[in-house]
Amino acid sequence: VARFIVPDSQSHDKSCNYRLRGKNLQKRRLGRTGLMVSVMGFGGLILPRISHDEAFRVVNRALDMGINFIDTAKSYGDSEGKVGLAISDRKNDCIVTSKSLANDKDALLADINICLEHLKIDKIPIYQLHNVSSAERLRKTLESGGLLDGLKESQSEGKIGFLAFSGHKKDILIEAIKTNEFDVVQMPINVVDRNTWLDVLPLALERDMGIIAMKPLAGGALTDTLPELISLALRYAVQQDVSTVLVGMKSLEEVENNIRACKNCVPLKDSEKEKLFHEVEGLSKTFCRQCEYCLPCEQGLDIPTIFILDKHYTRFGAKESARSRYALLKVKADKCIECGKCEERCPYELPIIEMLKIARSKLE
Repeated sequence: VARFIVPDSQSHDKSCNYRLRGKNLQKRRLGRTGLMVSVMGFGGLILPRISHDEAFRVVNRALDMGINFIDTAKSYGDSEGKVGLAISDRKNDCIVTSKSLANDKDALLADINICLEHLKIDKIPIYQLHNVSSAERLRKTLESGGLLDGLKESQSEGKIGFLAFSGHKKDILIEAIKTNEFDVVQMPINVVDRNTWLDVLPLALERDMGIIAMKPLAGGALTDTLPELISLALRYAVQQDVSTVLVGMKSLEEVENNIRACKNCVPLKDSEKEKLFHEVEGLSKTFCRQCEYCLPCEQGLDIPTIFILDKHYTRFGAKESARSRYALLKVKADKCIECGKCEERCPYELPIIEMLKIARSKLE
């Protein structure tokens, strides 16, 4: 498998020195695990938005078109169960990873057992500690009898294969990688969040870790842009030195369009780079990635949805539609009591309270 030059602070992209051929997606080595995974993986975050029948069709279409890597998590609603149903007759066709937000060893072990039941498999190939994005969570991971010990115990019992973690914050990602305890890391790699991953990626590559790129569309920042820009953003992520790029999909059309973009590994032209970078300029500090870590809000605010409606109002000029949809929300932005808990949980340190005030001024 070809390895690429790691981008530096002066170069935010790099050329892809191979072409994807044939019907199926190319496979890349998942670091020291030795597993070969499709260059694009199936992200299970949005499966709860569709029915079991639809999820079955979408996941199987992805498998038919060459995807062999599926990501899900205990916190993704009924995603684990839907994935388990979809792959029930195709367990040998895919590699599944799941994640736990548990804060202690016992809760983690319980989540792993639940995952095995949901996926209807005997062993989870890769299991992750979900969102290791704070010093406190990393401490709970590494302390004696902590989360890492729980992973190792399950591994020794044959319930999980390789150890992994996901995270969003640069300093915590770096500290966790340096422990050399994990085989795989999952982190945001996209054109918006370059300040995070450009410094982290080389460190993971030095340790031959498998690298799962999540949020290639910046958690929805580019989802509602022109199809051409979505394609450019996916190509940008795929061309980095990663093992696989996760894309959330909820329709057959999305599966086919995204695979088409990821199979097209032609280096971005200067004009394409300029267009892509212009589109994302200024988004990193003010854009909600829809990760939903700010939830639940004690006042019942659906913060991500409010920010989506604000985006439709501001960026796409859909003012009447955005206001109409906002009016249907049971809890409006005026119910925010500015407790700050959402900002404490936000891995991107967004000024959520101020952003809610701005959204309210437009949507009400």
